[in-house]
Amino acid sequence: MASHSDRVLNATQRFFQKNQRVVSSKRKKRGKSEHLTEEQEQSALVIAMRKAKLTFQHCPMGIAARSAVSGARMRKMGSHKGYPDLIVHDRPPRFPNAPGVVIELKRAKPARSRVSDEQKVWLAKLSSFGWLCKICYGATEAAQFLRECGYTIGEPHGLRKDSNSGNVQRQSGLFKPDDSTESHDDSRDTD
Repeated sequence: MASHSDRVLNATQRFFQKNQRVVSSKRKKRGKSEHLTEEQEQSALVIAMRKAKLTFQHCPMGIAARSAVSGARMRKMGSHKGYPDLIVHDRPPRFPNAPGVVIELKRAKPARSRVSDEQKVWLAKLSSFGWLCKICYGATEAAQFLRECGYTIGEPHGLRKDSNSGNVQRQSGLFKPDDSTESHDDSRDTD
């Protein structure tokens, strides 16, 4: 008679043979999207903001959604659902009475991202305190908004406009620094 471990091993092998899935070799692979993710849009905008030497902060709230435990920890430390993506602490040159600028950045393509009710509440609340608030769809729109506020900021790096469609797309390769502006000094950053 077979031992217990042999019987378990045989039963396991029979189970997997019986329930073997047929995987097609013609499975479609998802290619890289020609459109930027929200993270890529924000990274491109942050590079331009650093080059413009703006004093700003990003509060990484979306990271809390990865697990219930990390979400609870973030809330315990004071995080709030829907808080905006970028806060510019420099007073806007064209609106000196405003304490700063608040940007809720959303993905521009392929479809506009939805703004949550919590995000709308935060933008309304900060706006009532005098902050200039805007929901921007893509890094290019956010940079344009910052220019409208009077900041001197270039185009976000890593983006290019398609000459045929006019759509902003990912630029292949690494971000190329603009020769007309200084590079960001990371020694100023403190975490």
